[in-house]
Amino acid sequence: MQKENLEFIDEAIHSGFCTHIYLESGFLDDKDPVFRFFRGQDERRSVFDLASMTKALVTAPLAYTSWIDKKTAIAEFNHSFLRDFSKDFRNTYSHLTLESLLSHRSGLPGWLNFWLGRLNPQVQTQSLYSDRMEIIQKVIERTAYIWAIPLSEERYSDVGFMLLALALEDVHNQDFSDIFSSFISNQGMKSKIKLNEQFCFPASLQHSRQNYITSAYCPIRDRWLKGEVHDENCAALGGVSGHAGLFGSGPRVSAYLKSLYASDIGYKFFEENEARRVASKGLLGLRPGDDTASGRFCGGYALGHWGFTGTGFWVHVPSKRYAIVLTNRVISGRVSSKIMPFRAKALSYLNDTLI
Repeated sequence: MQKENLEFIDEAIHSGFCTHIYLESGFLDDKDPVFRFFRGQDERRSVFDLASMTKALVTAPLAYTSWIDKKTAIAEFNHSFLRDFSKDFRNTYSHLTLESLLSHRSGLPGWLNFWLGRLNPQVQTQSLYSDRMEIIQKVIERTAYIWAIPLSEERYSDVGFMLLALALEDVHNQDFSDIFSSFISNQGMKSKIKLNEQFCFPASLQHSRQNYITSAYCPIRDRWLKGEVHDENCAALGGVSGHAGLFGSGPRVSAYLKSLYASDIGYKFFEENEARRVASKGLLGLRPGDDTASGRFCGGYALGHWGFTGTGFWVHVPSKRYAIVLTNRVISGRVSSKIMPFRAKALSYLNDTLI
């Protein structure tokens, strides 16, 4: 690659768009990447807030595992998990299944405010974890059923993935982060991926945050966020949720992605989603890579997920090619016209490394 092709990296950092950038490309069945690049104003810090990558890397594989395991009650979880909700809610959402939630066809709203009255400069994220179920029930029952849409229509929903995490906790009788830890161990990933400050839900662990990249300033919490989730709803639920909360360094994300693909359940998960993509059916926790930016990788035929904080990964299942793009772009604000052009340039570059 010509050095000048990476000018967009220098431009992004020098303009203040972000302070740290990690890029990687390669093949899922190769131990070493084809291309790996990291640049940061402080390169001792390398752990990113992965935001909605949590849905694709954690919640979706966990829920998919339960979906294909006919021994678990979660296959039709509404009979057990939804018992704690009001009758009106249960009647409105009696059709809820794992598949409808994973494919964003649950009819639930895309977003609801769970942080109002809970986040402030004094509160610490972990202190909000114990009563998150009660808060979720109150907010959803007050507003969600008003916004119900037909099951056949797709509407991207953070709320649906919050419910997935709670349903998994109900079935497994474990905290969500512990379910994830068990999943890694059960899939033979333990020797490759360790749940520590390089790849974890930091709200669930006691650890040093010295390796964490500052993501943004939060006016609600009145502090710079470092090792504390940017997503306000996730923070209001204690920092561990089905829609956000995962943190990781680039190499750890890569190692997990490869370990997931190498596992029996992970392979089935990717193959199932590829079959659904070809058949134009709703994907299970992944998104089609056909937007303006992700379409630059593998001709728009990849699967993956973007994260609001400036992160994302994409996998082309037939060729086993993958690309990882991590930044802390929210440090320059929630809304930026630069994000799509940056993503497009990054994925164009990573795509070229694999040709």
